[in-house]
Amino acid sequence: MDGGRKAAALMEGKIVHLLEEWGAGHEPPNTSGDTGLAARLGQWVGWRDAVDLAAALSTPVRASRIGLSLPSVERDLASISDLRTRLAQPLEVPALGDRPAEPSMNDIDASFAIGRRLYLARRQAAARAIGSLRSCLRALLVEMGAERLAAIDAVMERVLGTRQEALYVRLLHALERRACARATEAHSATPPALLEDLHKAWEAELEYRLLPLEGLADALRARTTN
Repeated sequence: MDGGRKAAALMEGKIVHLLEEWGAGHEPPNTSGDTGLAARLGQWVGWRDAVDLAAALSTPVRASRIGLSLPSVERDLASISDLRTRLAQPLEVPALGDRPAEPSMNDIDASFAIGRRLYLARRQAAARAIGSLRSCLRALLVEMGAERLAAIDAVMERVLGTRQEALYVRLLHALERRACARATEAHSATPPALLEDLHKAWEAELEYRLLPLEGLADALRARTTN
């Protein structure tokens, strides 16, 4: 996936579509009338952030360090696939499978409470692991002479981090609203349906969280082939 498509995915990815499907897709209006990517990013970036971004863009470009071959880089990048596989494992919520066929409101509330705790634990583990790997990939870019790209990514991680966290909060709130709706219609809702919602939400969130790693991976591969 090229950089432009990844940038578009940040705006229109699976997580955004899921929020819209669940009725939580409202965004503050763009009063400029410009719906392009640059205009939409401009709503997120303050003047201090713009100064930092300008400094990153002016980072000198140096020659690649000799000795980093494609196989050695691929070994480092394999950790992205390993991380994706580990984090994509289904959430194990035993209580959801142990409830009666026609659960009561209390059953659904208790089931969601368990699922929510596990979801938040998975989210925290993902944030730590992805953040650490992202820093490692930036360091590798610096070794290969791509200091500018590494500097830009570091700024964008901070600039967009608050916005992305707000998106994750909205997703969890949408999950909670769906659980409440199911609880008020307990005769037609089952705990496995809540588990399905949790899985759909985590799949969308994980895809979104991994986009920066994929972008850095593409950049590293491009440096080894040029």
